[in-house]
Amino acid sequence: NPANTLAVETQYYVEVSAGAIQDLASNNFAGIIGNSSWRFTTLDNNAPTLVSLNPSNGNTTVSPNANFVMTLSENIQKGAGNITIKRSSDNGVIETINVLATNITVAGTAITINPSNDLANGVQYYIEVSAGAIQDLSGNNFAGFVGNGTWQFTTSDTTAPTLVSLLPANNAVNILTTANLVMTFSENMQRGSGNISIRRVSNNAIVESIDVTSASLSIAGAVVTINPAADFELGVQYFIDIPNGALKDLANNNFAGFTTNTEWRFTTQAPVDATAPLLVSTAPINNATAFAGAGNLEMTFNENIQKGTNGSIVIRKLSDGTSVETFGISSSRITITGSIVTINPVNDLTFNTEFYVEVSNDYFRDLAGNNFAGLSGNSAWRFKTDFSTAIEDNGLSGFIQLYPNPVTSTATLSVGEGLILKQVQASVIDAKGATVRTEEFATLSETRSMDFSTLPAGKYLLQLRVGKAVVVKPFVKVR
Repeated sequence: NPANTLAVETQYYVEVSAGAIQDLASNNFAGIIGNSSWRFTTLDNNAPTLVSLNPSNGNTTVSPNANFVMTLSENIQKGAGNITIKRSSDNGVIETINVLATNITVAGTAITINPSNDLANGVQYYIEVSAGAIQDLSGNNFAGFVGNGTWQFTTSDTTAPTLVSLLPANNAVNILTTANLVMTFSENMQRGSGNISIRRVSNNAIVESIDVTSASLSIAGAVVTINPAADFELGVQYFIDIPNGALKDLANNNFAGFTTNTEWRFTTQAPVDATAPLLVSTAPINNATAFAGAGNLEMTFNENIQKGTNGSIVIRKLSDGTSVETFGISSSRITITGSIVTINPVNDLTFNTEFYVEVSNDYFRDLAGNNFAGLSGNSAWRFKTDFSTAIEDNGLSGFIQLYPNPVTSTATLSVGEGLILKQVQASVIDAKGATVRTEEFATLSETRSMDFSTLPAGKYLLQLRVGKAVVVKPFVKVR
């Protein structure tokens, strides 16, 4: 009975010295010498034990694509069973690997586990090994382990946080001046270092610079809220500038930030418009003396307008104030294009007559609902019609021609053969009834060149006065 237990899987031999053993008659046993008479090998009946784990239990910086290695106390081989990777948060099974699969390999005392897919970033996992999945070379089973107490670890987070949503949304309009700025990310966040800037789109000027460590910035999980120190201005477009590293996830991966004025911009509510629209110009102009009675009347305002819900426009004769035509609020002969109102009388205005226009103070309003003050009396918008072939003398117009028409630069004024006109006043009048050029000819016969090159493109009248006779020739100037 050896005093000490023999080593496993070891070959031994026994020697017995002569005389160490006698029979009962005291005859000596010859003994045994050398390793050939009595030798044997001990069996291995000890199960392999765990020596080390890589990564170690509790490691928090494990690469998501890492392999997992167990080192045991002796050379091993595959047995029968599974190795299971589970998620610690809910014990969910990530992968169950049969120990005979090719992504589990054995080399001496080490067994290597290569998961089929990389693990997720920043997640805690644990590994279970079923009893008998690993054996020593004598077939003794490794006891294995279950639960999260033996081999638990956390993968490192190497992925930068991404933006999920913005409030207000990029390119949003009509934003309250008291609004906070809210960013929601793909994961929980923390403060980094640097300043977040609120800037005007119009000139890139910084409206407010917010240190990310200040109380103006708060973080609740994945939601970052910026509360500007001052309210925004009305009707201004802003953008937010966030440097790389001002915000980061809990693994210290930086949010890339915003570097242009197009990634997070918005426009605040328009200012309240309490200003009435103003009349900028009329056609014909006030006090015009040569308006073509067949033309439309125009009013141009300083902003876009619309009809109100009531009111009227009245064209009156200056001589006695009598109404020539009244336009109600629903009249289709009053049209609006943006800031321009066109008045199209049913009948042409009579020639050589003075008129004025009155507009009630509820007929037009701007898009914010502010009423135009209107026109009242006979001095705000008055004009005279003064063009008519009806007063041409003895069919004189038929002997006078203006060509080409349209004209780009120079036109020819032609007088009938043998006709000589004296003391001719030639006036060019634009579509608004304003005289833009006047010249006089002592005599006019045959042809005369008229230079219209400096006139802007548009419709004009060439008025020729010869004594009491008036001849009107319309023409179009093109570029």
